[in-house]
Amino acid sequence: MRSLRPDALRLSGHVVVGLGFAVVVYLIHNPTFYYLVWTYFLIIGDSLFQRPGAREIRENFRWAVATFLFGLLVVPVARAAEVYLTPHTLDGFLRECDLWLRLDGFAWTRLCWRSRFACAFLVVVYNSLPVALGAAWIVGRRIALWRGCLIGGILAFFIYLMCPAVGPHRAFQNWPAVTATLLSSVPPDPRNCVPSMHFAWTLLAAANVPGKWRWLFGAFAVLTALAAVAVGEHYFVDMLPAIPVAVVIQHLSTERPSRRA
Repeated sequence: MRSLRPDALRLSGHVVVGLGFAVVVYLIHNPTFYYLVWTYFLIIGDSLFQRPGAREIRENFRWAVATFLFGLLVVPVARAAEVYLTPHTLDGFLRECDLWLRLDGFAWTRLCWRSRFACAFLVVVYNSLPVALGAAWIVGRRIALWRGCLIGGILAFFIYLMCPAVGPHRAFQNWPAVTATLLSSVPPDPRNCVPSMHFAWTLLAAANVPGKWRWLFGAFAVLTALAAVAVGEHYFVDMLPAIPVAVVIQHLSTERPSRRA
């Protein structure tokens, strides 16, 4: 029997790990984790079809595993801490801000729901953030992207504690009807509205790919912002602070050449 080359053997091991993740996701049955598994295999697929070198395979495997474990272990713990530390939210205030800006997110949702295709499409767009980040890594291979994701996650946790909100579809009864009213009791859901890190991370993806790809990832970022409001996870006003937050994160995550004395 012919033995496998070291890089092929290593890649085979990565695939086995990915299949193990798939089993875990099947047992947990959380739709969010499905996208993490797809992202894992997307990045490992890059090793198989595009970059057969051992160094690139190791890099792909490291970031693929880190992405999955971050979503599986770190995010749930952070969300539980947010719920415990912030019993009250600012959802009513954020809704008023939207209306003051003449940006009625509930009306936008009702408009999107008129088309079954548009509704399904926006749900897929919103949930595809991990896949988009994986694709941005494949296209640009810039460490600043993953460093920015880590910095953004840490920074967002503290901002969420200062501006807690669960999103319109959780905070309002009969959402998105015109007669929707704010619930008197806040549900134990993640306080992760302000800023919209979905939007911020897609902006980071667009900033860390080559120029010819930026229009595509930029368009995806805009679609993500619209989808986040349409599915009831965010208010329109959540998108505004995401832009400066993304700029700050990109600045912090980008390596700058050292100056000589």
